[in-house]
Amino acid sequence: MPAPNIEPSHLDKGKEQAHQGNYKRAIATFSQAIALDPYLAEAYYRRGLAYANIGNLHAAVFDYTEALKHDQSRMEFYFARAFGRLELKNFSGALTDIQSAISCNFNYAPAHQLKGTIETKLTMFPTAISSFKHAAQLYLAANDKESCRNCLQKIEKLQFSTAKMQEKVQQQPTQLLSQEQLLTQILQQAEKGDCIGALQALDWAIQVDDKDAKVYCCRGIVKSKMGNKQGAIADFNNALELNPQNAIALRNRGKLRFLVGDCLGAMGDLNQVLHIDAQDAMSYVARGDVCMAMGNYQGAISDFSQAIAIKPDYPEAYLSRAQAYAHQEEMQKAISDRQIAASQFCAKQDWDNYNKTLNQLKQFQSPSFRADTSNLGNFAFLQTYEPQLANLATLAEQYYTNDPVTCLMKLRQFGELLAQLVAKKVGVYLLPEEPQLDLLNRLHYTGYLPDDMHRMFQDIRREGNRAAHDRTGDRRLALKQLKSARELGIWYCRSFDNAFITPDPFIPPSEP
Repeated sequence: MPAPNIEPSHLDKGKEQAHQGNYKRAIATFSQAIALDPYLAEAYYRRGLAYANIGNLHAAVFDYTEALKHDQSRMEFYFARAFGRLELKNFSGALTDIQSAISCNFNYAPAHQLKGTIETKLTMFPTAISSFKHAAQLYLAANDKESCRNCLQKIEKLQFSTAKMQEKVQQQPTQLLSQEQLLTQILQQAEKGDCIGALQALDWAIQVDDKDAKVYCCRGIVKSKMGNKQGAIADFNNALELNPQNAIALRNRGKLRFLVGDCLGAMGDLNQVLHIDAQDAMSYVARGDVCMAMGNYQGAISDFSQAIAIKPDYPEAYLSRAQAYAHQEEMQKAISDRQIAASQFCAKQDWDNYNKTLNQLKQFQSPSFRADTSNLGNFAFLQTYEPQLANLATLAEQYYTNDPVTCLMKLRQFGELLAQLVAKKVGVYLLPEEPQLDLLNRLHYTGYLPDDMHRMFQDIRREGNRAAHDRTGDRRLALKQLKSARELGIWYCRSFDNAFITPDPFIPPSEP
C-alpha cells in the first residue's frame, strides 16, 4: 500500500522556499502560517529572516519582536533582532538584545562576537576587546580556527586604536561636544528617520538629569514627530515647569494643542511666545493657523503677513496666507502667494514641495476646480493632496444613503490605500500583496502610526471585512467609519503635506 501523500505545513514550505532563495514567496507562505496560528513564534522569526534577506530590516525587526512576544526563551530570536538593530544603527537596543541572547546560551561564540561588534560601535573599546577574547576562546574550543583568527584580528585593531587615542589625548586637550551640539545631533538623527534611536538617547539623558528643560523639549519634538501628541505635550509641560520662558517648548506645545482641538490653549501658548520674542516668524504662522481654524481669516492674514515681513523667504507662510485669502474669496491674492511659494521652493531646490505647489496652483487656477471639489463632500480637502484617496472616500460617501454595506467595503479600500501611502512616505513599503493587518501592525510598532490612528485603521479594516464576507452593516456603522476615514485623511495630510490644514466641519450625508 503506498504511503499517504502528506502536505507539508506552511512553516516547512516557507523554510524550503527561503532555503532556495525565494524570499518573497517564503514571506507570503509564512504569512499564511501566521494567519492560521497567530501565536506561532517560529513563523514570525522565519519571516523576519526572509525580510532581512531582501533588505527590509524594519519589517524583520518587527517580526523578531512578535516572535519574542510568544517565546522569550529562544536565543536565536534575540540574536537576530540584535543583528537587525545593529544594521539599523539602534546600537543600545542591539546591545540589550545580544546580552539577552548570551543569557540564554553563554557558550554561543557568535553572540559574544556580535556583542564585541556592537560595543565597538558604541566606542566601548575595553569591553569590546573582552567580548572578542571570549568569542575567540569559544571558537578555539570548537576548533573553528578561522573565526578565532578573525576575532584576534579585531582585538589587535582595537588595541591599536585605543593606544592611538590615548596618545592623541595626551598630546591635545580634550574637546567635548557641548550639550547644544549633542541635542542637535540627536534631533538630526530623528530627522533622518531614526526616531526610536533618538528617543532612546533622550530617555537615557533624562535618567542622567531629570531637571534639564532642554532635554524634555527635545524629547517632546521627537515624540511629536512620531505622532505621540499626548506624550509630546507632557514633555513640553515638564520643560516649561523647569523653564517657563522656553519659547521652543511653548511654540511646539501650542502647535500640538491646536492639532488636538484645543484652539484657546494653543492661542495662549503662541501669544506667550510672541510676548517673549516678537520676531519669531514660526509662531506667527502657527498663530495664524489657529486664527484660521477659529474663522478669524483677517487675523490669520495679519499673522502670516507679519511672519513674511520678518522672514521674506518663508514659502510655508505664503501657502498659509494663500489659504486664508481663498477663504476670504480674494482669489488673485491667493494665486499670487502660491506662485511666490513655488518660486521660493525652486530657489531652495526643494523639488517635492515645488512640484506639489505647482500642482495645487494648476488645480486652483482651473475653472473646473471649485465645481469638482464641491461634489466631493466631506473629502474635498484630499483632492489637492491625494486625488485617488478623495475619489474612493467620496464614492463610499455616495453609497452611504442607499447601500451602507458597499460604503463600508469602499472605506476598507480607502484604508488599505492610505496605509500603503503612509508606508511609502516613511520608506517601509514592501509589496501590494502584504496583508493590511501586517502592514498596520508594522507601522504602529515602528512608531509611524499613533495609537488612535491605528485603532481607526483597524476598525475600518474589520468592519469592511465583515461587510465583504457577511454582507452586514447599517447606516449608523457606516457614518461612524466615514468620520474615522475623514480623521485619518486629515491626519495623513497634516503629517506629510500641510501640518495646519483646516477642513470645514464634517457634515453627515443626507438620510433617505
